[in-house]
Amino acid sequence: MKNTLFVLLFLLMLNTPLYAENSSPVARQEEVAPQGEYAKIDTSGIIRDMKILDGGEEAAREALINKIKKAPGDYAPPVFISMAQCLYEKQDYEGAYFWFCFGRLRGRYDAARCADVSAREGIDAMIINVTPELRKYPTTLKNPDDLVTFAKRIVRLDEVTPYRYDHRWLNLHGMNAFINGKQPLSLPESEWPALARETRKDFLKGAEELAVALKKKKVKEPSPTPAQTLEQRLRDFTLEPNEVKSFLGLIKKHITEENKQKLSSLIDFPITVTLKGKRVQIKNKGDFIKNYNEIINDKVRKSVSRQKYEDLFVNWQGVMIGNGEVWFNSIVKNPKTSQKTELKIIAINN
Repeated sequence: MKNTLFVLLFLLMLNTPLYAENSSPVARQEEVAPQGEYAKIDTSGIIRDMKILDGGEEAAREALINKIKKAPGDYAPPVFISMAQCLYEKQDYEGAYFWFCFGRLRGRYDAARCADVSAREGIDAMIINVTPELRKYPTTLKNPDDLVTFAKRIVRLDEVTPYRYDHRWLNLHGMNAFINGKQPLSLPESEWPALARETRKDFLKGAEELAVALKKKKVKEPSPTPAQTLEQRLRDFTLEPNEVKSFLGLIKKHITEENKQKLSSLIDFPITVTLKGKRVQIKNKGDFIKNYNEIINDKVRKSVSRQKYEDLFVNWQGVMIGNGEVWFNSIVKNPKTSQKTELKIIAINN
C-alpha cells in the first residue's frame, strides 16, 4: 500500500486497526482505509527509508545516511528521527542529536500547518520512542550556551533547505483521514511562512530556556507529551496502568521464550500482518503459529525487547510498542453477554 497509518512513527507508517463504531473498546476492529484526498498521500518512500535505517544492512544504512545529509530537503521528519537513532547506536552522539532536532523542528512545522488537530499528536508519537539518553544529550555539554549555538545551526539549515517531501504524511495520523476525507488537509498556504517563522522562534526559545536551566542545574527531561504522565494518559483512555505494565511484560516474556501458543492467546483475531511482502489476514491461533517466524521477525523482537514501560506511547488507538511494531488495547471479551474488557494485541506491523 502506498499510504498507511502513521503513529511517530514514528512516527512509522502503520496499517493499524481503528475503532469504526465509537471511541470505546469494541469486540472487533476493522481496518479503515484513508478517504478522499488522504488516500493519495504516498508514504512508501518514508517507510522504505525507515526500514533501512532501523534494521537494514550496514552498507545500505551508511549509504542512505550519506544520501540524506547531501539532500535533507528530500526527506520527511520521521526519516531524520530514524537516522538519529542509527547515529546514536554508532556513538555519533552530537550528530544524532543534531538530526533528531532537525527532524523535530520540521515535524513541528508540519504539525503547525496541518488542518487536522488530532493528527498533530503524531509528532509526540514520533519523538517518544527515541532513546531517552539521546534526548538528554544537552546535559552532557560542558558549556550550556553551546546549546543555543547548536539550535541556531539547525534553524539555519532549516531556512536554507527546501521542503521537497509531502508534508501531508502527518495527516494520516489524524481521525479525519478515516472518518471524513473531504476536510482540508492543510491550513491556507498563505499562512505557511508565518507558521515557519513562529516554529523556528519557539525552537530557539526552547533552546535558550534549556540552556538557562542547565546553568542552574535544574534540568528536567522535556516531556514529549503535553504535561501528563504515562499513567494519567492511560487513564484518560480508560486503561489501567498496572494492567498495561503486566501485559507488556507478558508480551516480552512470551516473545523472548518463543512461546507461540501463549503469545497467540494475547492476540485479538483476525489480525492483519505482512507475509512475503503482502498484507495478509491471520484468522486464528493456528494461522499465527504456522507463520510465527515471519510475523515475529527480528524487527518485532528487537522492538519489543527494547521497549520500556515508562516510554510507552498511548492515544485513542491504543498502546504502541516501539515504532508501532505492536499495538494493544482493551477490548470487550464477549459483547453479547458482558461488557468486561481485556487487553489484547490488535496490530502487528512486521
